[in-house]
Amino acid sequence: MRLQVMGKRLLLANVEGQFFLVQEMCSHEDVSLYLGCLQGKTLKCSLHGSRFDLSTGQPLDEPADEPLQIYPVRVENGQIFLSST
Repeated sequence: MRLQVMGKRLLLANVEGQFFLVQEMCSHEDVSLYLGCLQGKTLKCSLHGSRFDLSTGQPLDEPADEPLQIYPVRVENGQIFLSST
């Protein structure tokens, strides 16, 4: 799911009930990761095929070499919140 929070374009992924919030744009090219492929906790960019670990933001394949910005989230009473911790 694509979101915009405080002017930032973010991507929210639900992996078996665990939520991950990362920057929407690939760190290698300015392309949306929304069209990428999600497999477990790994998100693959549709442009060059770089994969990212959603829990750390770290790139797993070239050509990406910069991590994605990740944002902590918490779930309370079925609602998802951007966490301050």
